Amino acid sequence: VHKKMQSKQKIFDELKKLISRHAPLLVCVQDTVDAYHLYTKYQMKNGQPMYFGGIKINKSFVSYYLMPIYVNPEMLKDIDANLKKHLKGKSCFNFKQLDDDVLTQLQELTDKGLQDYHRQGYLV
Repeated sequence: VHKKMQSKQKIFDELKKLISRHAPLLVCVQDTVDAYHLYTKYQMKNGQPMYFGGIKINKSFVSYYLMPIYVNPEMLKDIDANLKKHLKGKSCFNFKQLDDDVLTQLQELTDKGLQDYHRQGYLV
């Protein structure tokens, strides 16, 4: 069964809708047609703001970065296998297509990530 390929731009736009809901509590440092990145106002020891997450269109897939799962890997213990197969590295999910189930799970994980950052004092 051949699945209909979604355009990378459509995937990017869906993921941007998902993460940008949290933009009022964060700082947007890049918002272009192929990249969107949010940081906290919290200053790390090196003086840099702490990264929250973002999206980038790559050559053959779209990456969704979520730093709270790097900071607190415990957040990944309950994720569904369908979402887990997209996880590359410690805090990056790569997508060539999206379905509603994965989008819902990613939304929940992103919301939990923001709550976890808040709990740890990274949202100022």
